[in-house]
Amino acid sequence: MTGLDNAVNQLSNVSSGRSLLKSGIPTMGNIFGSNGYSTGIFGKWHMGSNYPYRPQDRGFDESVWFPSSHIGSVSDFWGNDYFDDTYWHNGKKQKYEGYCTDIFFNESKRFIEESIDQEKPFFAYIATNTPHGPLYPKQEDYEVLEKLFDKSKFANRKGFKSVLVKYLAMIRNIDSNVGDLVNFIETKGVIDDTIIIFLTDNGSTMGKSYFNAGMRGMKTELWEGGHRVPFMVYWKGHFEEKGVNRNLFCLTDLFSTFARIVGDNLFPTEAQDSLDSLDYWKDPKKTDSRPRYFFCHLGPPYENDAIAIRQKIKKSNCTGWIGSTMDERRVKRINSILGNL
Repeated sequence: MTGLDNAVNQLSNVSSGRSLLKSGIPTMGNIFGSNGYSTGIFGKWHMGSNYPYRPQDRGFDESVWFPSSHIGSVSDFWGNDYFDDTYWHNGKKQKYEGYCTDIFFNESKRFIEESIDQEKPFFAYIATNTPHGPLYPKQEDYEVLEKLFDKSKFANRKGFKSVLVKYLAMIRNIDSNVGDLVNFIETKGVIDDTIIIFLTDNGSTMGKSYFNAGMRGMKTELWEGGHRVPFMVYWKGHFEEKGVNRNLFCLTDLFSTFARIVGDNLFPTEAQDSLDSLDYWKDPKKTDSRPRYFFCHLGPPYENDAIAIRQKIKKSNCTGWIGSTMDERRVKRINSILGNL
């Protein structure tokens, strides 16, 4: 969202007073908005729930959102349970009908259609709460996955059935909504001018139990299974429609890459942890050999004072004197790690 590491933008958690995005730092909403785009956020927002940290304060024209880590958290609207919930809409509480993920996608389509009618380019950021817990899927999705589970190699693991089926049913709903959104954009005649990106924010909570793509670890852990995630990008006529890009990419890189696409010349002080990766999106065979480091930090209540630092194929997982404030001791510790990579 900012092209900066969380140690710089001051986002160290999703609540508890540690989710307030530092004032004065531009967001992707600001970058797109200042270049003539309509900007919208739909779903999860845990970068501040009060002025001047709300989506409408940080560059977004349209916003339908809930605070903190998940629907039903302490700071969420009382009684929200994924169905017929109340969310924040442009600064006011509004009750909606339907399932949470469906609502966020439907609202994004409304926003896109309005932008097209106004002949304005658009930036739609959709951050679903699913498949984050609590696991409350739609019944129709649950029934489909239940039948598939009973035919799978896991069918004899009866105690495992309820959790996995609910989890995958929520993912099925996301998949259906993504497909509907792509079809919607195509029917509106703007598919050739739209970049579509799908990604997740962290490793799976269930992967180790059924499929983890050969990776070690899970969400909240510093191994690859904790922070190596799918990233799919589609831009008709610009990127290969099929293929795998082997270059390392960090989500902070979205900021500089988008800035280049919209023609924004960033100031040297902006997005310092973000590298423009457009050339490597266009040509997956091109090797990104730029020197860089990837940081993954975990604080309480997980592995306190733990950090993973990676440069190309070298990676170091370290604990101790890391998660505290950026004092001289922490700087020395990180520098010693970097020196050994």
